[in-house]
Amino acid sequence: MSVLKFLSLNVRGLRNEEKRRSIFSYSKNQKANVYLLQETFSNSKDEKIWAAEWGGQIFYSHGSNHSKGVCVLIKPNSPPSRRNSGTRCKWKIYSIVFKKHRAKST
Repeated sequence: MSVLKFLSLNVRGLRNEEKRRSIFSYSKNQKANVYLLQETFSNSKDEKIWAAEWGGQIFYSHGSNHSKGVCVLIKPNSPPSRRNSGTRCKWKIYSIVFKKHRAKST
């Protein structure tokens, strides 16, 4: 039976390169598949750099004047099958669907 593990961190900003690399390194050494980061202070200009540094998929919800952004990091080599996005009330709702990969027998 496969277990999907999550780790949630309030990072209080990831714009500083040294801090971001430290948090990414720490996260990669944990035994989780999905990392939920709050207060990232991200914007669309950060996406390419952060994705290259992380090496896996990242789903962003950038902040506004009243919220500071979140992102979901998927551990490299554990890609989700699809992402659905929608707006309900004043919040953005994301769902990430994972497919279980079956090992091939030889």
